[in-house]
Amino acid sequence: MVSSRQRLICSYLMKLVRRELYFAAVMNNLDPSSSSREKHHLETSDASSLFLLKGELYRKINEQRGKAATTTGKVSKKKSVLRISKEEEKKIVEEKRQREARIRELEKSIAQDEEQRKRVQKILEEKSEIYARLSRGEIVLDDNDGPVEFLVDFNAKKREQEKRCLDDAEKAKNEESEAVHFNPAEEQRVYGVSHVPLPVSETKRREQIQELLELSKKTEVSRAKRKHLLEEREKRKWEQLNRIRKRKGLQELPPWDSEGDNEMKFLDIPLPDKPPTEPCAAQPEPKKFTAVREWDRGKALYDRWITKQRDERDDEFAPPMNFNPSFEEIGNAFIQHYYSKFDVQDPTTRSSGLSDLYDPMNSYMTFEGVQVKGRDSILQKFAALPFRMIQRAITKTDCQPLPDGSILVAVIGQLKTDDDPIQSFNHFFVLRPATGSFFISNEIFRLVLHDH
Repeated sequence: MVSSRQRLICSYLMKLVRRELYFAAVMNNLDPSSSSREKHHLETSDASSLFLLKGELYRKINEQRGKAATTTGKVSKKKSVLRISKEEEKKIVEEKRQREARIRELEKSIAQDEEQRKRVQKILEEKSEIYARLSRGEIVLDDNDGPVEFLVDFNAKKREQEKRCLDDAEKAKNEESEAVHFNPAEEQRVYGVSHVPLPVSETKRREQIQELLELSKKTEVSRAKRKHLLEEREKRKWEQLNRIRKRKGLQELPPWDSEGDNEMKFLDIPLPDKPPTEPCAAQPEPKKFTAVREWDRGKALYDRWITKQRDERDDEFAPPMNFNPSFEEIGNAFIQHYYSKFDVQDPTTRSSGLSDLYDPMNSYMTFEGVQVKGRDSILQKFAALPFRMIQRAITKTDCQPLPDGSILVAVIGQLKTDDDPIQSFNHFFVLRPATGSFFISNEIFRLVLHDH
């Protein structure tokens, strides 16, 4: 019988054999779980056979390890994949340094952008605060307790909105009216000189038609005046011709009739039957010959030609020489009246008070270098002035008469608008005579500013 000690040894050896067989199967890429070989339980009474089997197992294991060493010998000679050279290491270090430099630059630019954003936000907050104060009607002062001069007109948007609302209201009113007016801008047609394009707006249309009627009345008055002057001239010629006919003993012409046919028929004038019995007038003595100096040749002929041209010229086209003797009184009275209407706080009252002093078409004004023509444009310029209160002190007013009856007025003085500092100014006017009055034909206004 087998002793218990021998059994323990056999069981231990069997476990060791199974383990070695499993290891051999792994080395041969065999899956022991999928093998179809059945497990056998070995039992023997001879321990020597187990030792022989163990020796055979070790031999097989050594053979398998030798084969594995021969197949993997070439691979062992290759370099390791994880090993890097010095050049590659230097390249990696350089890339790392460049990446860190880029990161620093990006951080710096981000910090600058953030600083710029904070600065812009601070400026916008200050601007919004100033605008809110201006909207509430407060006055913004600088460090010297003076009013700040802004380069932006904050009321421009409001004025544009009001103008747009007025235009829309006028347009809606015109659409409601039944009258449909012709718009010449819609046709590409060449009109004559006398064509006047009328606006579609009913109010502006009536104003322009009224203005055209007034101009027509003025034209009729001018034509009547010219006709009267021509009739007076023809009447004087008629009377002169009658005096000549009377002196020669001929029958006088019928009296001048302003409404009849007074055309002169010189061919119907009869010739005298016999020569006049009056004694002949004494023959003028011949003029003595006087030597003409070299530098005076041609002057006498030129003077005679000028005198002849002046005699033949129509008096209507002669240069007027009617100086106004009351130019000083008219100029001073005009200045007082003008500034009393101009120096008011309400722009509407200012425009209505000065409208009678300008001509609709023949008035020109230069206000601080900006030229404006016509009554409406000048009044719009006055209404757009930014100040409300104005105080003025006139230093001197000079007046001069002009040959055509006009008056030149020059004013120098000082003025103060709202809270602005006191400034000197120059103001020039040319007052042209009209029917029983004067109107401003030319006007120039300038502030006296000196660049230090």
